[in-house]
Amino acid sequence: MLEQQKVTVTGHLRLKRGIYQLVTIAKFPDGTKKEKSKSTGLQEKGNKKRAERMLADLIREMEERLTEEYQKKDSCNE
Repeated sequence: MLEQQKVTVTGHLRLKRGIYQLVTIAKFPDGTKKEKSKSTGLQEKGNKKRAERMLADLIREMEERLTEEYQKKDSCNE
């Protein structure tokens, strides 16, 4: 029986030239890691909560998508 393997995604906010950046780190079950950053386009002043919500949504979406892709790839290799 195949064990369900999940990709874990974590993240944080980074400021770059006064604009919030979403930084995500995906950890795959095979031990590899991938880091990605994406601009929110939001200015620093007054937008921290909005940027945090965007990060939480992105993390949830990436975990689901990457786990599904990883499991498809893994099942094709067996």
